[in-house]
Amino acid sequence: MLKKCVTLFAPSFNYRGGIGSFTAHLIKVLKNSNYKIFMISYNDIDENLYSKLFATPLQNIHKHSVSLPIRSFFSGKSSYGNLITKILDLKYTGSLFNHLNRLGVISFNITGVWLFLPSHFVYIHDPERLIPNLQGVNIQKIWRSPYQHIVKKLLQLYKKSTIFVNSKYCLNVLKTYTGLKGNVLNPPIKINAYKKALNGPHNKPWSISLVRFDKDKNLELIIKAAKHAKNIKFLIIGFLDDYNYFKKLKKLAKNLNLNNVHLLPNLSSNDRLKFFSKAKFYLHPTIRENFGIAILEAMASGLVPFVHRSGGPWTDILDGKTGLYGYPYRDVEELVNHLNDIIGNEEKREKLSRNAYEKSKQYDLSNFKQILLNYFTKLQ
Repeated sequence: MLKKCVTLFAPSFNYRGGIGSFTAHLIKVLKNSNYKIFMISYNDIDENLYSKLFATPLQNIHKHSVSLPIRSFFSGKSSYGNLITKILDLKYTGSLFNHLNRLGVISFNITGVWLFLPSHFVYIHDPERLIPNLQGVNIQKIWRSPYQHIVKKLLQLYKKSTIFVNSKYCLNVLKTYTGLKGNVLNPPIKINAYKKALNGPHNKPWSISLVRFDKDKNLELIIKAAKHAKNIKFLIIGFLDDYNYFKKLKKLAKNLNLNNVHLLPNLSSNDRLKFFSKAKFYLHPTIRENFGIAILEAMASGLVPFVHRSGGPWTDILDGKTGLYGYPYRDVEELVNHLNDIIGNEEKREKLSRNAYEKSKQYDLSNFKQILLNYFTKLQ
């Protein structure tokens, strides 16, 4: 019989985005349910990150970092270099699952894309990165067949695991491209944490985007939209992940002579909520986003969301519906048309705001806790 003891595995736990948020909420639920927690990774864990960014102190949690210098040598060097790191992970940590299972300890692989490790549970944040058809992988054709073969073999490790993904969109990607079966476990938010922002005046024609300054996030779209919607102020709030990209965005806004775009890096959570309480809209620029926890934070704060018609934001958060909780868009022109349609119609905006808030309540931490613990109970 398995004990109320869980070991979490990841190459690193120092993620600021969706994986970090998921890990923090997982730890919070397990701690409050009296599970003993171990965290094992290749890097020292940034406890300050968890306490400040995710409000999840890591006291009374056993933390261990494993030294594997040869892994660092291969990681990030090439496609095959990254593949070698996965094989090294399996060689040096693969036997841990059987050992922990004999001891009655539950194992949870937090980063199923980067760490191929047999475990009771595995979370796959971005299943597109598992696709063995080498989409975006730059290696010569002669080497593709063995690469595909090795990846497919590694994927078999997950057949006995309970796999979690963060959206119906990701579930479909996982099944279509790998044949693996998974379970949707949406990342949660704490609804009450946004109550003050929800009850704010929302009297400014502001659109907020809460996104890391990273070139994969498609932030240029916001600046292009600002050029055609000068009656709206666009605030981009996020962690400064790539300073060169940040400078590129500032230069783009300057070249277009835009004074309605403001880039605000590394704001505190309190400052973000102050902006949320005054703004009317939330604009998410990323294409094929897996889920988009920031969208839920905005909806819980009373903002009307605008998301690209792709990925989890469209299929899961908006339920594939236009004008019920918010609006999808395919391009800048469609986005600007939606914004202009609602900016002068306060009655319509307020109705959408109420609907968006009610939708966000489905993702409260209490629901996440109930679903997660049901899986743990079945295992025990």
